[in-house]
Amino acid sequence: MDEVFRDGVNWGRVVGLFAFGGALCVECVEKEMSPLVGRIVEWMTVYLDNHIQPWIQSQGGWERFAEIFGQDAAAESRKSQESFKKWLLLGMTVVTGVLVGSLFAQKRL
Repeated sequence: MDEVFRDGVNWGRVVGLFAFGGALCVECVEKEMSPLVGRIVEWMTVYLDNHIQPWIQSQGGWERFAEIFGQDAAAESRKSQESFKKWLLLGMTVVTGVLVGSLFAQKRL
């Protein structure tokens, strides 16, 4: 894990550590190696306590993380996704209309 944080700690890398640990736990369960999940959790906890926790505290702790990336960030992400879906639907509708119009035009010629 030291390699991940070689260039310093930031919130993205901390989240990446949790994502990696979670994915590794899921993989262990899927491969019928569930007893390893507890060891992964222990390893992550020790690493966080010994290497990352001082940085987290210096940044305002988990409370600050929640302020920065909390509910407002999730809401903004949802709005962005909804907007993208609307534009995609509009684009697909236009493309479908052009294709249907093209087919009718070809049949008339």
